[in-house]
Amino acid sequence: MAPKIKLVYFPLRGRAELIRLVLAAGETDYEEDIIEFQDWPDRKADMMFESLPMLTWDGEEVGQSLTIARFVAKKLDLAGRNDLEQARADAIVEHTTDLFEKYYGIRYCEDEIRKQANIEAFKDKHMVSFLQVANKLLERQGGEYFTGHGMSYGDLAVYMGLQFLNNTEELQSAGMGDIQKDILAKMQAFPKLLSLIPRVENYGRVAEYLKNRPEYPH
Repeated sequence: MAPKIKLVYFPLRGRAELIRLVLAAGETDYEEDIIEFQDWPDRKADMMFESLPMLTWDGEEVGQSLTIARFVAKKLDLAGRNDLEQARADAIVEHTTDLFEKYYGIRYCEDEIRKQANIEAFKDKHMVSFLQVANKLLERQGGEYFTGHGMSYGDLAVYMGLQFLNNTEELQSAGMGDIQKDILAKMQAFPKLLSLIPRVENYGRVAEYLKNRPEYPH
């Protein structure tokens, strides 16, 4: 019997997007409970950690975004075949999470001087490190998957990072439009890493999910 799954989050991609991609890759149906921001104060106390996302799997609640993603990946055989492969997947997920944390430090920074310094650091340091390390780890495992043996939620996380870096509207909304040309030029130096994009999009129901997902911001 298929599990009964509900994912609770805001109308954002944010910290729930990797979970959604894992569910799509695993060809698994689920219900989504979208909480509008104005309704959050009334719903907050009902959540396990008083934060989102939250997942319910056959009546059992799971909280914290990376824990949820890992839990779902294990349930759907997308976390690696053994402890070592799982560690590889976990590590590249955390590496990608670091990139998004740097982005959020730009998007929500209210000090304009600090924001511009963060943008330059993102362009010249953080984004470059993300690409270099991810590319090195992918090549070390044969060039197709980060575990070395098949799709994992690590591949989905890096895919999400690559697509974000190529998202003109998202970067412009965070005041980063001026550096996108530099970002795209630097990405072209990693063709093996970029080859992950179609491989992920053609897996499971990922293409269907991408075609039909709402236009939520990051």
